[in-house]
Amino acid sequence: MKRMPARAAILTATAWLAASDVVAAVLPVAPGASIQAAIDAASDGDVVSVAAGTWVEDVDFRGKAITLLGTGPDSVLQGTGGGPVVTFASGEARASVIDSFTITGGVAERGGGVLVDGASPTVLRNRIVANRARRQGSGVHLAASGAELRNNLIADNATVSLLTGDAHGVEVEGGAPLLVNNTIVDGDSNGIILRASAAAVIRNNVIAFNGSQTAGAARGRGICDFSDGAATIQHNLFASNRRGALFTASGVNFSRISVAERSIGDPRIAGNRDGSPRFESRRDGDYRLKVRSRAIDLGDPDPAFADHDGSRNDAGYTGGPLAPDW
Repeated sequence: MKRMPARAAILTATAWLAASDVVAAVLPVAPGASIQAAIDAASDGDVVSVAAGTWVEDVDFRGKAITLLGTGPDSVLQGTGGGPVVTFASGEARASVIDSFTITGGVAERGGGVLVDGASPTVLRNRIVANRARRQGSGVHLAASGAELRNNLIADNATVSLLTGDAHGVEVEGGAPLLVNNTIVDGDSNGIILRASAAAVIRNNVIAFNGSQTAGAARGRGICDFSDGAATIQHNLFASNRRGALFTASGVNFSRISVAERSIGDPRIAGNRDGSPRFESRRDGDYRLKVRSRAIDLGDPDPAFADHDGSRNDAGYTGGPLAPDW
């Protein structure tokens, strides 16, 4: 695994935060220590730097404007199964950052992996995988949120029971979050669902292979858009979602996003593409793109979204200026 130098990672994770006269402290967390205890001890502006290892605990930011920084996939937050693995529910803003973890094993009513309720944190460069929820957001639930989700792999998240619930991979309930350069794949229902006039911006993502078959009925689309025209859906790749690419509040199901764009004729849905993402090894959980993936150079052409090498943005979690180095 490639690893970004600690100082570079800290600077990258906090580069867009407001300047402050307060000198940030770096609080290291070694295996055997408690991440939650370090969060509780931190002050606004601090960085809680977590080593490689597995921590069996659920964590709550409790309103702290701090960066919780891991090493990448080898820093594992293994949920206890008693709720969301990571919670932001105390009015956190973008200066509350979780960066470079594997977030897994959560079981909750809402937000199996990450629950954001009335807060707007930054969720950056994480693997949010194999979490479950009973009602909403098997991977991530955003309620009344302006959160920023960037460069996350959100995969293999599921409903606790397909017979009694329907928790979608990323559930957005109101608010105006940004979902940029994520890979949202292999969930058992919709990749993303938008409710309550959610003014989400969904850009440069790969949304593929979501959905399942239960009791003789198929379910799961790329996006269910009940935002009443408030959401922006641009430069995403849709592939092989079981019930189609997009379902709208008017009750129209589009099997392909290209058909949706022509039929709807709204610039808020533009620049998207249908086609195989061509992952390196989906079976092994390696969702990096192969050279001929249709996600290559699909993202927003604005230079602000350019890849590390200066080329046009590649859709998915490995593209854009904040792509992980692992």
